[in-house]
Amino acid sequence: MNRTVLLALALLAMLLPALVVVPTAGGQSAAPMRFGMDAGSTAAQANAGAKPDYGTIWIGPWTLSSGWGGPNAAMDRMVAAGITPAIHFYYWGDDISRSCVENGCWSNLHNTWKDKNGWQRLARELGDALNARMKGKPVLVLVETEFNKNGIGDYEAFDGYLRDKIRYLDMRYPAAQFVLAFGNWASHQWGTYDRAAGASDYVGVQGMRGSTRDSLDRYRSLYESTLAGVQRAHALFGKATFITDIALSSYPEPGYLEPQRAELREFFANLATLKSAGVRGMLYRAWFDNPNMDTKNYYGVAERHWGLAYPGGSWKPAAKVWVDGVRAERSASSSGFSPVFEPRGMSNPWWVEVKITANEPVVKAEARLNGGAWTDLPKTSWGTFAKSMHAPAGTKIEFRATGASGATAVSKVFVAG
Repeated sequence: MNRTVLLALALLAMLLPALVVVPTAGGQSAAPMRFGMDAGSTAAQANAGAKPDYGTIWIGPWTLSSGWGGPNAAMDRMVAAGITPAIHFYYWGDDISRSCVENGCWSNLHNTWKDKNGWQRLARELGDALNARMKGKPVLVLVETEFNKNGIGDYEAFDGYLRDKIRYLDMRYPAAQFVLAFGNWASHQWGTYDRAAGASDYVGVQGMRGSTRDSLDRYRSLYESTLAGVQRAHALFGKATFITDIALSSYPEPGYLEPQRAELREFFANLATLKSAGVRGMLYRAWFDNPNMDTKNYYGVAERHWGLAYPGGSWKPAAKVWVDGVRAERSASSSGFSPVFEPRGMSNPWWVEVKITANEPVVKAEARLNGGAWTDLPKTSWGTFAKSMHAPAGTKIEFRATGASGATAVSKVFVAG
């Protein structure tokens, strides 16, 4: 994109932030927000009444040494539960710098050598894992979360490297969607990454607060800061946005339990504003505290207290905010999900096909024959959902659709033949 155009868009975003909106078909409101958290707590979230749309997994240089057993098992569990994996592709981490990228560097945090060859190996192995475990099902890849630091924020060469990495992964696994995942700082430099943003489906913004690094006033500004970041990203690149890694530490307790609750509540109280700024999904760091988190990470001991619940299962006050907020958003949106089912090729005894149109994106389609088990219908290149299934004349066929809001609807019974 022309640099003059980028600067003009950036100026417009600063002068008119309240006017940044996402056009929607027919004047309807933006699609329902989708939510996610760490893959290890998906069952706990579901039991709490807030089943996640996404489960986050972090892969990095440690994956190259420890192997893919953990990520593969997590993907298998999520596929079985109907949850989309959201994978933080996080190779460079806090070691990132121009010199590290170009010449390689030793990581004391990860106890390994990092270089472009390792980066490409991680991408190659991720492509292999996705093809083996996901088999064409959707996945979200968050590319190099908070990469824009240590002199990388305005490094044009890294923009090209990121673009090429996204294109490579897209070629290896076309069902993936990609989020260019900025840390929410130095936004005047974000325009450097127009090529990587162009190759991505979304632009993401991270937001974290902890008492070990932030004053209480700054802690309480996380929502406002995140809103400004997504407005800026949306105006700059014209892409829908994601809040890729929101986290509020409750350390030290009990003093920070209430700030954690109150600040998280700001996000749910203002979902309509966030959606008008292009936000399509919000990922929180973790449901449970992690007493074993390495304190060499940026926020030190506060990193052990990102959770909304304690390891034993009891909730912090913020957990109720999350559960109530997710349920309220889904309740408000699910009542409007009204798909129309149009079966195709009903005389073909070996092929079940349906066209589904709805007032929100259809993320999953299924069919069942004569009241049996539901079977996934993959989306075809011509826009219908179809699968080879034996449905001779007289077979009773039902279809089920799941919308982006998580709501489902079942068709009437159609008879083949």
